[in-house]
Amino acid sequence: YYSGKGDDEAASGYLEKLLAQNPHYDTERATLAEIYIEKGRKEEALKLLRDGLQVVQKNEIISNMAIMASDLGDSGLGLRLMERLIQKEQNDGNYMLLGVFYARTGNQEKAAESFAKVGPGGMKMTADVNLALTLDKLGREKEAAALIDKYLAECPKDEDGTLEFIDYLRRRKEFEKAQGHLQKYISLHGEAQGEKFYFSWGMIRDAMGDTAGAVQKMQKVLDINPVEPYSLNYIAYTYAVLGEKLDEAETMVKKALESMPHSAPFLDTLGWVYFKKGKFAEAAAELERALALMGNDPIIWEHLGDVAAAMKDTQKAREAYGNSIKYDPSNEAAKKKLSEIK
Repeated sequence: YYSGKGDDEAASGYLEKLLAQNPHYDTERATLAEIYIEKGRKEEALKLLRDGLQVVQKNEIISNMAIMASDLGDSGLGLRLMERLIQKEQNDGNYMLLGVFYARTGNQEKAAESFAKVGPGGMKMTADVNLALTLDKLGREKEAAALIDKYLAECPKDEDGTLEFIDYLRRRKEFEKAQGHLQKYISLHGEAQGEKFYFSWGMIRDAMGDTAGAVQKMQKVLDINPVEPYSLNYIAYTYAVLGEKLDEAETMVKKALESMPHSAPFLDTLGWVYFKKGKFAEAAAELERALALMGNDPIIWEHLGDVAAAMKDTQKAREAYGNSIKYDPSNEAAKKKLSEIK
């Protein structure tokens, strides 16, 4: 009731009292964790999830808690939750998610076993693409290639699986092959209508250096879902890099931040928009917020260095460029900028 009224403080207080009385309230535990996450109370959310590891009974709540734990950066906790769930319920969805968590925690052998257990049906192509990725990491490239060649030839009508497939090819930098498969899919099955389809297509165009084509596809995403945050951020960042349509870029990234206020990449975009508009103090503030969330990102550090240099703060610029190089020793642009500071 309180949450529905927008009073999260009252809602969290009520839920805390309920869980203190009875820790087996599954739905209430998950709801409280979601409130903590929304409010940026990461450690409290993680403690709540850890405390629920052995007491939560509802299968769908265990699955949701595993995803929340991973999103909060504790994939190990997510894996423990999924291992408990698979003991209770064996199905394709759970094997798929278990494989994802094994992969995230570095156990590629177990990940491959889990993906291979997904049977024929709606998740099979997605599972096989993840299996191919895992086999690559295990050095079993021939097995991976056999799976991929099968789907290249068959091109089944499976939008979600095709998106995973395209992402796999993109990670391998096989951009022409990915573009060709998208075109084949459209010729066989028609143009898909889902927003994820156009986002994936946009990322391929971006990887191929076609910025205008990428923005066009991201705009198609927004035609379907005007508040899709990643497309809003992509277009905003592109405009900022180009120094174009900066007012529109600011509006777009702020809209993205409404749904994901703790996204370091989105805050970086806003900082970069401010930088291009000459609002250096505002830019520095947003970039520092981004670094508080993602302190090992070399691009954000380089951006902060650019802002500090523009503000004639040479000490801060040196520190920022130095950190950018620390986290990405191959960043030649940051090295050049650092060498030019007098």
